[in-house]
Amino acid sequence: MSKEKELYKKFILFWFGSLIAAIGSGMTAFALGVHVFQLTGLTSSKVAITLLGFLPNVLLAPIAGVLADKYDRRKLMILGDGLSALGVLLILLSMIYKFESFWIIGFGVLISSIFSSLIDPASKATITELVSEENYTKASGLIQLAHSARYLISPLVAAFLLSYSNIQVILILDILTIVLTVFTVSSIGKNLQVSHKNDHEPMFRSLKNGFKSLRNNKPLYQLILISFLITFSIGFIEELSTPMILTFANEETLGVGMAVAATGLFASSLLISVKNLKYHPVKTLVYALMIAG
Repeated sequence: MSKEKELYKKFILFWFGSLIAAIGSGMTAFALGVHVFQLTGLTSSKVAITLLGFLPNVLLAPIAGVLADKYDRRKLMILGDGLSALGVLLILLSMIYKFESFWIIGFGVLISSIFSSLIDPASKATITELVSEENYTKASGLIQLAHSARYLISPLVAAFLLSYSNIQVILILDILTIVLTVFTVSSIGKNLQVSHKNDHEPMFRSLKNGFKSLRNNKPLYQLILISFLITFSIGFIEELSTPMILTFANEETLGVGMAVAATGLFASSLLISVKNLKYHPVKTLVYALMIAG
């Protein structure tokens, strides 16, 4: 029991680090979206920055998943977090020393996103090492709750800071949250025993086996397809709402609007983490999709 309590304490510390990281990266994403649109006046520029920040996570996710199975997850998260700060630092320096441009910002976002892609698979796998199987759903809800802070808390804080300071302050805060996250990940990894099943399997064979398993698992394949259709539709709303609102309102209004829109994500994450839903997950998903539709 004492070992279980010790692991749970590490999970709470890990969750706190995830919360801080989500808030920091969310503030930067909000501020850069506003800044790039104001800098260029083009919706396409804002969308391009979002794409540069999102695409590496999608394309590199299978490789990152294999790495999380084969190597020390704590080191992968520290490496991903630490090196992702280089992209933010590049953007910050370009603003301080007046060589800022759309391309510099885009390159900085790309660097940050490439290294950040290492974090998510290793993070999710680490959760299973810190909590018992019966608490997986609850832990997942808490992690989702932390991630929802990116959409609920970050826009409000970033909008407030943009009103009274500038984007450079937000970038500095993001770098500081990365440092704090690296510290928390370093702490939870001490004395944590990790077993890897496929240490000696070549990476490309692991990738091939992963895609084969996905293809042979029809329910999982259908779930991923549904998720793709949902995120594809929501993407239009998320990317077009920022330039649309900024044409007739300021950053504060945009931040409040985005935070209000994210309350649903926060509420559902809170419900899952509190209730620890283990009954009829398929029905719950169907009802949620019906309400969303």
